[in-house]
Amino acid sequence: MRANPKANVGEVKSQGFDGNFALKQKLGEVDMTIRGNITYSKNEVLEKDEENQVYSYLYQKGYRVDQVKGLIAEGLFADYDDIRTSPKQEFGTVQPGDIKYKDVNGDGVVNDNDKVAIGATTRT
Repeated sequence: MRANPKANVGEVKSQGFDGNFALKQKLGEVDMTIRGNITYSKNEVLEKDEENQVYSYLYQKGYRVDQVKGLIAEGLFADYDDIRTSPKQEFGTVQPGDIKYKDVNGDGVVNDNDKVAIGATTRT
């Protein structure tokens, strides 16, 4: 059985800057140096060979490389009545006090189709 061939199919736009500075000062017989650096980088996936998705926000195209995606918390379930009247959470049994997640696509069910870009990327 052959493994699927891997290919570098896609396009990413990257931009940013990198700089450093140094301040040298002599105080009497003591030489002092203070150094620092700064780096800023931003990227965006312009093209990527991805399987078709029902919702556009599920694609990696248009987001940063390694963009973290997850569910949006709306608060906590207050009681069982709150659980019954909220979209069905498909991540196990829900109890009062558990996190209530947002039904992003409005289909009445909270699942992987409701994961959106959150936070920073996984790159440091």
